[in-house]
Amino acid sequence: MPKLFEHGFTQLILNRIEGYVVSENSKYKSALEKINLKYEGTMRECEIKNGEKSMLTFIQY
Repeated sequence: MPKLFEHGFTQLILNRIEGYVVSENSKYKSALEKINLKYEGTMRECEIKNGEKSMLTFIQY
């Protein structure tokens, strides 16, 4: 477990740590998976950026 997560769970008593990634950003999703964040779901058409709807991938530790 990364030290930052360890601090969050032990010192700050967090229940979970979440991340949101633009679904098309496969490199960032891969990086998060390498530190053991797990895919939890996809939020479709949840954001409009530059006039286009986009999807976000929701991951958690």
